[in-house]
Amino acid sequence: MLRFDNYMYSTNNFIIFTPKENNFPFYMVTSGYVVAREGFFTERTERNDYYLIFTLSGSGKMTWHNETVDLLPYSACLIYCMDYHHYWTTSKDEPWIHYYLHFNGPGIQAYQPFLLDKLHVFYPANTDAFIEGFELVQKNELRNDPLSNSKASLIISNFLNELMCSKYDLTSRKISKMHSVLIPAFDLIKHHYHEEITIDELCNCCHLSKYYFIHLFKQVSGESPYQYIMKYRIHSAKELLISSNNSVEQIANAVGFKNYINFLKQFKKYTGTTPNLFRQSTKYMSLSSETHGDNLDFYS
Repeated sequence: MLRFDNYMYSTNNFIIFTPKENNFPFYMVTSGYVVAREGFFTERTERNDYYLIFTLSGSGKMTWHNETVDLLPYSACLIYCMDYHHYWTTSKDEPWIHYYLHFNGPGIQAYQPFLLDKLHVFYPANTDAFIEGFELVQKNELRNDPLSNSKASLIISNFLNELMCSKYDLTSRKISKMHSVLIPAFDLIKHHYHEEITIDELCNCCHLSKYYFIHLFKQVSGESPYQYIMKYRIHSAKELLISSNNSVEQIANAVGFKNYINFLKQFKKYTGTTPNLFRQSTKYMSLSSETHGDNLDFYS
């Protein structure tokens, strides 16, 4: 069994699962959240399970079946570990941060001809499905009981279904590829929505012309950059109205509105009510039920 590792350049939140025999299509073996700096690599063969890797930031490479692909942010890769494979960090200025999952089960045979016919790099349109799924796994709450085994199998099944969509659903493939180009803009909005953000800043971070950026942004999000930012600010204001005791004026300022009257106008435009009435009406509602339907972020 060939195996070479250089883990000294990484940190890994490593979880081992010991599932009992069950009749579910899939079961988990190990999972991790890895911060891998330059110099990290793994090279091995003859491990009898399947390996799914999902990149959050930075970059890496994967070699399998004499093919090599780049592992870029919000991409996924699936291999069978019995065959020789080698993966390593390629980003120099930032770590390669990724989730991984070793799994197995009889259900994988149905996906073998489609997802493991060669080395693929997938760009799932629904990145939330991966991040939420891996976050659930990393909580380490899955036990050796029938319900946990069912949940684990369902998580893996959802992962594989998203890979199938990214390969065969033309709409999903188109949007996921365009979305990957726009990731820097979505990240900029996510972290700086409360500041003044110009179209030029968004175009420059994606290295796109203004005309093409606006066209692409609307195709992916269904909204103009201005509408998206405004909606993000209103969404954040709604969260603060529910979760804090700050005044409406303080909240307006916190989410990026320098003009209080404009905030009231925009809030009513997007919600159909005033901030005070919204706060009163949601006093006894949970924040999760309110925010679940907004679908504002692609990978919050």
